[in-house]
Amino acid sequence: MKRKQARTREITKTEWNDFCDEFSRQHQGWLTNVEIDGAIKVKESPFQKLGLARDGRQTKISITIDGKTRKTLKHVVDGATHLRVEQDKNGNDLGLEIEAKGGAKTIARFINSPLSR
Repeated sequence: MKRKQARTREITKTEWNDFCDEFSRQHQGWLTNVEIDGAIKVKESPFQKLGLARDGRQTKISITIDGKTRKTLKHVVDGATHLRVEQDKNGNDLGLEIEAKGGAKTIARFINSPLSR
């Protein structure tokens, strides 16, 4: 689904740690679809956390989702090179994109949020 009037903002690597913490606080519980390399892997499940870890030179970003069966799902992007947030024209977050070395992308899009209620 294409979103009207959406814009994508690149988060600089120096902002990643603070961004992940703040994004997690603001969006916990929002229903989310997670797409990995073009295939939807998680549908309409509550977003829990965006995490950041560094392993030597490699950066890992993880998305944690509460599964519908009450099982927590965690997807880790090894070698993250880009972190982007998609926003509407008013600056409200619609989702995010994590790109790994080699170009593989993980996309989390919000289905509903306190803004859409």
